[in-house]
Amino acid sequence: DLSVVVNRGKNNLANDSLYLPDVIDAIFEFRAEDHCWVRQRRDTAHTDEEYTEMFQTLAMPGMDWHYTSRGVRAHLQATEMMPVAKGWAKWLVRNFESCLNETEIIMSRCHAVYAIMRGEPIRVGEMIARSIKRMITAAYAYIGHPFVITTLC
Repeated sequence: DLSVVVNRGKNNLANDSLYLPDVIDAIFEFRAEDHCWVRQRRDTAHTDEEYTEMFQTLAMPGMDWHYTSRGVRAHLQATEMMPVAKGWAKWLVRNFESCLNETEIIMSRCHAVYAIMRGEPIRVGEMIARSIKRMITAAYAYIGHPFVITTLC
């Protein structure tokens, strides 16, 4: 595994244009989508009913969301997810959105897995570009996507 955890200050990438969503889509021949349901699901407020529907799709019966100390939904444990949802969650973090902890599926990734399982359009290049930019700008980052980054360079 070529991924490592690094500690560094804010950095600027020399050729930031390589990590644009449209460039990533073109190089890897991802289907260009006009709309990304993952982004919409992440950026939109949801009702309790919508969260219940998402939870019923993702989690095993008898489980519950994990909450912050302020009572806000935070994540699902991968071990508490339905097998198909857990498989998609692992695939997501290993291919599109690298992270250090694959056992806690945070809400933004729950929204992504839910969109995938519903067959909704997703802008793959946008998701990968967002993940790469987060690696570049974060003080502490999990470096993933070695194949993608090597191909783009």
